Amino acid sequence: MINNVVLVGRVCNDIKLYTTENGFKVANILLAVQRPFKNQDDTYDTDFLDIKVMFATAEISAEYFTKGSIVGVKGRVQAKSYIVDGKKVNGTEIIGERVSFIHMNRKNEEEAETM
Repeated sequence: MINNVVLVGRVCNDIKLYTTENGFKVANILLAVQRPFKNQDDTYDTDFLDIKVMFATAEISAEYFTKGSIVGVKGRVQAKSYIVDGKKVNGTEIIGERVSFIHMNRKNEEEAETM
C-alpha cells in the first residue's frame, strides 16, 4: 500500500510551535497550493491545506518558515475522528514528515543578509 503526499506551496501563516500533554512538539502549517490547471474562468484555483508537523520537523518549521515562504512537504494522509455536538465526525489530516525550503520570502532574505 502507498500513502504519500508531496506538496509545494506558499506558507500562509507564521507558524507557532506548541507542546502536547505528552511533551511532543507540534506545529500547523497552512499551505496555499495552486492547482496545475485553469478553471472555467481561465484562472488558477488555490487549495489551502492544513499540514501537521511534529518533533524536530515542527521545531525547524516554526523557526525558519514564515508567511510567504515557498516550501515542499512530503507526508501522508491520516484518518481522524472527533466528537462535535455529541456526534462522531470523521475526517482526514495531512501529516508532514519532511519539509524543505524552496524559496524564502523577501523579508527573510533581507534579515538573513544582516546576520
